[in-house]
Amino acid sequence: MNKIYYFYAAGGIIAVISLVYFLLPDQAVGNEKSIVETVMPSLDSRFDKGAKLYAENCAQCHGKTLGGVVGNGPPFIHSYYVSGHHDDDAFYRAVSVGVQAHHWQFGNMPKIESVNRDQAQRIIEYIRAVQLANGLD
Repeated sequence: MNKIYYFYAAGGIIAVISLVYFLLPDQAVGNEKSIVETVMPSLDSRFDKGAKLYAENCAQCHGKTLGGVVGNGPPFIHSYYVSGHHDDDAFYRAVSVGVQAHHWQFGNMPKIESVNRDQAQRIIEYIRAVQLANGLD
């Protein structure tokens, strides 16, 4: 009887681990399913404003952890968005005039009228800090 008990217990543990591993997204925050897994660093207070502005204006499409949102928007934790490929001016243009889809199939990004240039700078600084913490520079 003990062998059967251990057999079922092991099977149950394996089933639970399998469900967690295969059914949950790589990184879920709320109902968001991220495209890439990210490391969210502890940043000093100079990035607080950028983090708040990012959460208010960008996270819905690009993810709370900058990992993108499945079916909604691309991740900023990706080599496409490092400063050598998309410099800060590319981010400013995206905010001020929008951008036509070219790397991803999420559709065009509209301009973000609620974000001015100073606010965009804060957001970019925040994005760059999180990218750096994830090995991108």
